[in-house]
Amino acid sequence: MPPVNVLVKPASSACNMDCRYCFYQDEADKRAHGFAGMMSLETAEALVSTAMEYAEGACSFLFQGGEPTLAGLDFYRSFLQLEKKYSKPGVAIQNSIQTNGYLIDDAWAAFLHDNRFLTGTPNTKTPIMIEHFGELIMLLHQELQHIKVWYTPSNILSLEK
Repeated sequence: MPPVNVLVKPASSACNMDCRYCFYQDEADKRAHGFAGMMSLETAEALVSTAMEYAEGACSFLFQGGEPTLAGLDFYRSFLQLEKKYSKPGVAIQNSIQTNGYLIDDAWAAFLHDNRFLTGTPNTKTPIMIEHFGELIMLLHQELQHIKVWYTPSNILSLEK
C-alpha cells in the first residue's frame, strides 16, 4: 500500500467567522443539512485505524473545516492518542491544521508546537483578513511565534523570528 493522506473535517462546516472570500460556507448553505455535527471519537477511531491499516511509509492527517479548532483541544489530544494506539513500525505520522487562528491561545500554540503540527493560517496582509481580524493580527503573531511555520507567499502566515 502507498502512503495515506486523510483530509479531516472534525467540525464539519462550523466556523466562528464569516469571511467574504470563503467558498465553503456558501457550499454548506446549499446542503439540506449544512452542519453535520462535531466528529465523535468513535468516528475518529475508525478513521485512524483504517488509515493506519492501509498506510505504508507515511500517514498524514490534515485538519480543516469550517474551522477545525472548534472541535476543541481535547478532541485533538484524543486524536493523537488514537494515532499512538494504531501506529505501526515504519509508518511516520504527520499532522497539519488549516485554521483561521481565532482560537489560538497559549494552550493551543503549545499543543501545536509540541506535537509538531504543520500549521496554516490566513495571509493576514490581505485587506479581507485585516477587516476580519483587526487587532487580532498582533495577538496571532504573539501566540504563534514559537510554532514552526512553513513560508509560502499566499496561504501560510509568515512570522519573523
